[in-house]
Amino acid sequence: MISSYPASDIPDLLLGLLDGSPNGVVAYQPIRDENGVAVDYKTVYYNAQAQKLLGYTELDFTQKTLFERFPEGRIYEQQYFTLIQQNQPFIYESFFKRAQCWLEIQARRLGDGFFLLLRDITDRKTAEASLIKQNQLLDGVINTFLSGITAFEAVSNEQGEVVDFRVTLINDGALQLSGGHTRDQMLGKTVTDLFPQTQEQGMLLNYLSVYKTGQPIRASHFYPIPRRWIDLSIQKTVNGLLVTYNDITEQKQAEQQLQQSATMLQNVLDGVQSGVLSYKSVRNDAGQIIDFELLSANQQACQIMQQPADRLVGQRMLALFPAKRNNGLFDRYITVVETGEKQQLEQEFREDGLNAWFDITAIRQDDGLVLTLLDISERKQAQVDLARQTDQLTAIFESSLNGIVAMQAIRDTEGKPIDFLMEAANSATAVITGRTPAEIVGTRLLTTFPGNVDAGFFALYQRVLTTGTPEQTTQYYQDQKGLEAWFDVSAVRQGTERVVVTFSDVTAAHQVQQQLRDSNQSLEEFAGVASHDLQEPLRKVQSFGNLLSQQYGPNLDESGQDLIRRMQNAADRMAALIRDLLAYSRLTNQNEPAGPLDLNALVADVLNDLETRVAEKNATIDVAPLPVIQARALTIGQLLQNLIGNALKFSRPNVPPHIRISAERVQGKTLPVHLASQQATTYWAIRVADNGIGFDDRYKDRIFGAFQRLHSRSSAYPGTGIGLAIVKKVVEQHHGTIEAQSKVGEGSIFTIYLPA
Repeated sequence: MISSYPASDIPDLLLGLLDGSPNGVVAYQPIRDENGVAVDYKTVYYNAQAQKLLGYTELDFTQKTLFERFPEGRIYEQQYFTLIQQNQPFIYESFFKRAQCWLEIQARRLGDGFFLLLRDITDRKTAEASLIKQNQLLDGVINTFLSGITAFEAVSNEQGEVVDFRVTLINDGALQLSGGHTRDQMLGKTVTDLFPQTQEQGMLLNYLSVYKTGQPIRASHFYPIPRRWIDLSIQKTVNGLLVTYNDITEQKQAEQQLQQSATMLQNVLDGVQSGVLSYKSVRNDAGQIIDFELLSANQQACQIMQQPADRLVGQRMLALFPAKRNNGLFDRYITVVETGEKQQLEQEFREDGLNAWFDITAIRQDDGLVLTLLDISERKQAQVDLARQTDQLTAIFESSLNGIVAMQAIRDTEGKPIDFLMEAANSATAVITGRTPAEIVGTRLLTTFPGNVDAGFFALYQRVLTTGTPEQTTQYYQDQKGLEAWFDVSAVRQGTERVVVTFSDVTAAHQVQQQLRDSNQSLEEFAGVASHDLQEPLRKVQSFGNLLSQQYGPNLDESGQDLIRRMQNAADRMAALIRDLLAYSRLTNQNEPAGPLDLNALVADVLNDLETRVAEKNATIDVAPLPVIQARALTIGQLLQNLIGNALKFSRPNVPPHIRISAERVQGKTLPVHLASQQATTYWAIRVADNGIGFDDRYKDRIFGAFQRLHSRSSAYPGTGIGLAIVKKVVEQHHGTIEAQSKVGEGSIFTIYLPA
């Protein structure tokens, strides 16, 4: 082996001893920079064991410095420097991958350098790892024990005498009796560190005696902290002690305290929801179990068996429950006692006076068993109800006239949904699409129904999946597989990855709507014709009537003049009728979009238009604060003008009209039951009340029909009977409803309900 030391410094005898040492030895001299600071170390000596332990070749030792050969060693660079400067030896352990071994390395100063003494501790490390695993397993097992268990290893002084014991293992039961210590505080600490009083109390002497003699000791001892009597069992192990202790404080107390404890235990058992029964085995001469005798039963068990404890205790199981021999429970209980294997099962009882489901746990106890019975009838009934509900949902799913398809998203690598896998489809899909559920389930949406992209349905499904907001649309669908129709489609998200689609073929309805649009177009064209072609001749009749009255009226007798007046009145009524018809028909084709509408401003505009009539009637109009609603200004304006105009028109003679306009927010469920649809949860109830002539409440529905008048044409209240029909039409266009209340001679109240 190389050596940079003079022969006189390392005698041949010493070199021989080092070369033959079972430990590795490597000596280093510092390599210093121009300032004399050690920056690395060269190898000046190594023995064969060092080469074997480190796994280096001769060239590694002779041509490489310490940190070139072992760069990780720089973490100890400061310690090497301190070792050389201040002669502070140190020891550390390290795993060498090259040689696949653990080494204990002692670093000591040697002249101007240092040497490393290497000891192979792989076996110890392996044993420690194995011990750790065993301890972890042991910890898991012993922590289930009710008894406290602590393992100690012997601690020796410099003379090799055992003087103390260090905690290596402690279970939860022992921690509870340790006076508030945690596991981390106790592990690795000695008995005298943790409990100095043990020397005075003589317990340490007991530990030392057991370790030296090997004779176990069992003793009771009082611990001031935590003020408990402990029953100790001390046994020697290979390199320490195993101490098992149980809290026997209550056994040291008076008989009364013991009775109180027993009573408390019984109260606990009686307070639990489970029935608890303790049995002992009844065996024949051959030692076979032929029955079980009841030793104890808690209150819940007595309720289950509908008998008091004093009548149950001492009875045999098969006498109380003969059916257990036939349903297999008795044999399972025998297995528990014979094998010690815990049994847990759910069992329905429909005999022996019972009618319930129980969760049963059977555990061996001595030569018998303990049964725990929990009534799970409600849970079982819930499972039955759930199964029934599932069947009902399946029936609804299958009986629906609409097609229903449940789909799971298929995403790309970036998480974007690129298709859907159809997981379920009801029978209606076959009628609507021509493809059976078997042909649909398990296939991709865009493969089976490729037209979804062009129809816009696929984009809708993507939005629903992303936002979670349900959507509905009606679109035309066509694909190259021959499916072509108008579909009404609704989609809702289920969970985070599924979408449920409900759809129906609305082709026929769409055709009807198209026919209706065509009809409305014809009606609009007719309205145009009526507004021009009918009114133009009528205006001429009115004009010629006026000329006839002016030029020839004075020459006619009273009968002739009356005929002219009648002709003019008929023409005026005809003109009014045409105007009202046009107004009513235009409501059908109203395309003005709804928007925020301030009713306060709108009522002010209507009253401004009616200013002359208000003044003529000397009317009083009270307007309470009104809301802003979503509506069409033009049609709501018509509605208010008709209602206020009617209130002015149908006033009582010599009584100035008093009109009150107000609004309040109401819940949809509070609307009168006879009102039709409820489109929203809350509504604005807008009321127009007057003190006019009123009408018979029997006619409150009739008055909203077109051309329905409650007064003759010759009465003092002219009109065509179209006004309230227009009001009702406007309300319905806004998804609302209207109600009228009135008494003859007392006035009327019209209430319009519009969605809030």
